[in-house]
Parts: sequence; structure tokens; C-alpha cells
Amino acid sequence: MVSAKLPIPLSFFKKNHMKSKLIIIIRPLILLSILFLITSYKANSQGILRGKIIDAETGEELIGATMMIKGTAIGAATDLDGNYTISSIEPGTYTFLCQFISYDTQVFDNVEINDGKVTIINVKLSTVSVGLDEVEIKAKMENRTEAALLTVQKKSANVIDGISAQQMSRSGDSEAAGALRRVTGVNVEGGKYVYVRGLSDRYSKTTLNGADIPGLDPNRNTVQMDIFPTNLIDNIIVYKTFSPDQPGDYTGGLINIVTKDFPEEFTLQFGLRLGYNTQASFNNNFISYQGSPTDFLGYDNGFRNIPTAAQDGIPVYPSQRAKLTNISSDFNKIMAPVKMPSAMNESFQFSVGNQLS
Repeated sequence: MVSAKLPIPLSFFKKNHMKSKLIIIIRPLILLSILFLITSYKANSQGILRGKIIDAETGEELIGATMMIKGTAIGAATDLDGNYTISSIEPGTYTFLCQFISYDTQVFDNVEINDGKVTIINVKLSTVSVGLDEVEIKAKMENRTEAALLTVQKKSANVIDGISAQQMSRSGDSEAAGALRRVTGVNVEGGKYVYVRGLSDRYSKTTLNGADIPGLDPNRNTVQMDIFPTNLIDNIIVYKTFSPDQPGDYTGGLINIVTKDFPEEFTLQFGLRLGYNTQASFNNNFISYQGSPTDFLGYDNGFRNIPTAAQDGIPVYPSQRAKLTNISSDFNKIMAPVKMPSAMNESFQFSVGNQLS
């Protein structure tokens, strides 16, 4: 048996190599084409919802109104022309909600979305109508701060200046006289009498919450400012010009003391102020008088009371000389000043407040 090996031509190997190479290139292209066809079919099987949302009364387009599928986050908002479009909706039956701020929500039930079709829903939204009872809003301007006082100055038709409770608490002044020293154009004489714009206190006037108040000194027109504690004051306003709504019996300035309102809750305050004078404090030869031990509290404990014998009147007839002598002997015989050690200048403050309803 004779076997012979025939030589395989080189062209045969070249053809087979080209075929395998072509198969490798074509196979991915076929897979991509199939995937594209599946995706295109799926896209064509989804529906679209579009329409326009306007105001039911005016017909104006509502910008930013939303159309949503109920229970999902799928939806769209209207554009500048009031149009909306919701794409890629799976075929089926849905409930849509149309909403916008201050408008009633509209519900569209049983809306069918078909394959590759466009469903149109145009909406007219009506405004929400809510009936309210009468509403009364009350507000009170806060005048105790520095910013509030500046606002009052800005809006006032008069030339005014002043000091607020906030500034007084910062400076530590215990009475109105000390606080007024910090107001521009105001001077305080003797710790209690006020000079405005360089004019004497007789040309100034003081009011309390806009009402006239008498002074303790009958020889002066102004009120002693050291009797008003700062913890009871909201602000002090100094009017330096005139207006028809102000009194006409001053030329220097009008000082209006505005007190605080009744406290909304229980308040209790106590203050102590000390002052030192290099010429008077702790002086062993200080000239004073023999007074009541309670003078520092502002009242007499009975040391200066009129004797009992004189309470029925002073006798005027010569036959009553003996009674007159007895009355004279009952008065304190020490009329001259006395020397005693001096202490520091002291002042105390105490206030309590509450509202009872």
C-alpha cells in the first residue's frame, strides 16, 4: 500500500485565517445590533404624558406646577409656557396628581398610558379659598435699646437726643441725673438740676410719660432729677426744638422721662453705689448735724417730732407764760453743728414688681 503526502498550498492557510478573523469581527456587531433592536422596541413600548397647566380664572400659565404619578417620584414641572412632559412611562393605568402652591390639587384617576402613544391632559387649577375670621395683630415698639432710640430720633420731626435703659445699665448710673450727664448738650448742676443748651434750669421743663410733674423746690421751674432711679426708666428723651404737640412754657429744652411698663413676671432688684471724695470721705472733723439714725433711708424715726405739749398750739396770752416755757424746754437744745467722722457717699436701690391678674 502506497501512501503519499500531498503538499498543502500556502493559500489554503491564508484563506482560513481570514475567515476566522472575519468571524471575530462580525460576531460583536451582530450582538450589538440585537441589543439595539431590543432597546428600541422597549423604548417604543413606553408612553408619554404631556399637557399644559393654567390658572382657571385668569388663563395665565403656571410656571413650576407639577404633574406626578401618585405614590411615585415620577413626574415633571411646567416650563415658562406652562407646558410639561413626562416621558418613558410604562404602559398601564395610573393616577396623576397636579399640584401648585396656593392652588387646589387636582386628581386624575384611571389614566391609561399606551405603547408608543402620547396622552394629553390639560389642567386648569383654581386657587385655594379659605375663610378666615378677623385677625388682630398687636405689636409694641421696644424703646429701651440703643437701636430703638436711634430709630425714634431718625423719625422724629424735632431735634431730639436721649439715653436708653440699655445705655444706662452699661454706664452704671443709679439715677436720672447721672444718666443725663451723658446726653449731648445737657449739663447737671448740683447733681439734680438740668441745664439744656447752656440755659438755666428755669428755661427747662420736665415731664413724666408726657404729663407735667411738680418740682420739690418752689423756687425752681425744673424737677430734681436725682429722685428718679434708672432701674424704673425705659428711656429719657430731650427735645431741643419746639413743635405744636409739646408744651409752650420752655425755651431751653423739654425732658421727657419714660418709665418701664408693668413687668410680665416677678422682678426683684437691689443695688448699692459707693463714692469716694478725697476732701470729705473719712474726715474726722466733718461738720454735720445731730439727726435721726434712719436718715440714710430717707425718713425720720421721730427725732424731729414736735413735742407733745406743743401739739395743741403755741400759747399767745401772758397768763400762759409757764406753758410756753415748758414747750420751749421740750425742744432739742442742741442747735449748733457737730463734728463727726464722715463715711463714703452711699446710695441704695431696691425695687420689686409683679402683675396680678
